Amino acid sequence: MTSWIRIIPSNLQKPPHLDMSTPNHLVPEPKQEGFRETMGDPQGQGKDYEFTLQDGKRIHVRKFDKNYRVHWDWFSPTKDPINHMRNDAPHWWIASCIIGGAGLRGLCCKDRTAGATAGGLLGALEGILSLPSKSK
Repeated sequence: MTSWIRIIPSNLQKPPHLDMSTPNHLVPEPKQEGFRETMGDPQGQGKDYEFTLQDGKRIHVRKFDKNYRVHWDWFSPTKDPINHMRNDAPHWWIASCIIGGAGLRGLCCKDRTAGATAGGLLGALEGILSLPSKSK
């Protein structure tokens, strides 16, 4: 059996968000080595775990029936949710901008439907334009 502490450095050598697979029987339950249960996009996993590094990066582990899939993110959602969405989960960032824009414009306009529609479109545009460049 190996430890998660030995897996993390090799995972950090890979690009962010690229899953590495490790059979369940080769590593301990992540909580035994300081990981916390968290949530992630549903991909058929039973549980999600995270470990936040000192530099703010996050190790994200998904537990499946026979293996763990592990990758790293630029930011932990528990420490910096805005930058996590912008850098690591842009689909959630854009959805948040659409909902925020639609809600604000819907409240401010006489024609709430037209206002919400325009606000949602503007929110989508702002969400897309405010994503960071891919040259990290």
